[in-house]
Amino acid sequence: MLILTVLIGVIIGTATGLLPGVHINTLTMLMLILAERLNTNPINKLVLIISIATTHMLFDTVPSTLLGVPSEETALVILPNHRLVLKGQGLKAINKTATTMLITTILVFTLLPFEFKLIKLLFHIAENHIKFLLIMISLLVVANSKDKNSMFWSVITFLMSGIIGKIVLDLPFIKDPLLPMFSGFFGASIILQSLMTENRIPPQSSQSFTDVKIINALQGILYGTATAILPGVSTSQIISTMKNKSNEDFIEKSAGTNTANFLLAIVSAYAIKKYRNGVIAMISSQTVITPKMGLIAMLTALISMSLGLILLLKLERIIVDFVQTINYKALNIIILLTLICLVALNSGGLGMLIFVTTTAVGTLTQKLNVRKSVCMGSLILPQLIR
Repeated sequence: MLILTVLIGVIIGTATGLLPGVHINTLTMLMLILAERLNTNPINKLVLIISIATTHMLFDTVPSTLLGVPSEETALVILPNHRLVLKGQGLKAINKTATTMLITTILVFTLLPFEFKLIKLLFHIAENHIKFLLIMISLLVVANSKDKNSMFWSVITFLMSGIIGKIVLDLPFIKDPLLPMFSGFFGASIILQSLMTENRIPPQSSQSFTDVKIINALQGILYGTATAILPGVSTSQIISTMKNKSNEDFIEKSAGTNTANFLLAIVSAYAIKKYRNGVIAMISSQTVITPKMGLIAMLTALISMSLGLILLLKLERIIVDFVQTINYKALNIIILLTLICLVALNSGGLGMLIFVTTTAVGTLTQKLNVRKSVCMGSLILPQLIR
């Protein structure tokens, strides 16, 4: 029965992961409501949600890599996987991300007893030094600027984002405030830039296999451990501090960090009773994650990630070829309209105001050639001044 549940989760996660704009937290909420109405037992519920979330995370690599790619002129301020797409290496970016995710899952599963003890130890050390650690992260975000001019504007946009974040996160009556905020900073602004540059996805070369540096996956686990113990620190904040020799290194470390963050959030749930991931927090609100449940969840993630990677390697060429045949401008308009609808339905008129404001700031970073990671000030600054 559990194997069947995993397979159902993999199928659902594959479908939703390929749909741009579908957030895993919203999906998890819907699945939990459905499972509750069907009176699903706690273990089946856990297995279903973990398998969906894992596969969704894997297949979400495809739309996040191929869609919303601006022109080459803005390559300094777009994501490294988009830079590879502009070079015709989109499949390489997808494969590197997916392969690193599986390797990270295997490593985390193998190191589980060690991670359990490490998270408990580091949490007790770090809990009295949170603000100092956040200041260090902020300095690293700004220090990644290319030159003094970029550093100046990085500080300005970091503070602007931080003020917006402080206002938005303090609003008591807005549902899911991160949706309009991040959809503007990192979604709509990139799509608008793409629409203004009249570009298309260039032909993508075939890439059946790509090598991955194990050291990058291990660094991802290290960064993921930090997000598992530090309250309010997201993977985006940690990733924005990274120094990398190449686009490929950044892609692998990011994939490792995001995967480790999700998996180690499971460990944190039963090791220190803290919930550092939206999916795990929602599961924990209905089911107590014991060490046994945690082990089942980790095994589910490993199986789902393995099956998902096989499916992805089979489907990726078909998906990429399909994306290249459609009207790219029309597709970006559809994605933008989808984002607007999601924000309006989820967060209302106030959410739309936030969305428009953060889209403007996100566009400003592109005009100033400032890295988008400075917009993570929207989460860092509120933690520092509360």
